[in-house]
Amino acid sequence: MTGCSTSCPNWTHGVRTTPKFIGTYWLIANAVILFILIGHGMIVATGLGYPVKIGRTMPIGVGLLFIVLGNYSHVSSPTGSWASHPLDPVQ
Repeated sequence: MTGCSTSCPNWTHGVRTTPKFIGTYWLIANAVILFILIGHGMIVATGLGYPVKIGRTMPIGVGLLFIVLGNYSHVSSPTGSWASHPLDPVQ
């Protein structure tokens, strides 16, 4: 994730992260990546024949991900509406 964000700075679409938010940004990014990796691991385990109940565990994972996102979303400030986005063609 670090290599991707430093080698492709245009992927942020002009959004500037402040030093206050950078720690929270990495926590959220890592939480999402961890959630995807755990989900992928469960799918692979099911494909290999292990009895994993994805229907019961994925909603719990999504709930935990929402808890993490909700607890740390107050640190970021809103950037305004979509119409005020710097890359929006209608300004």
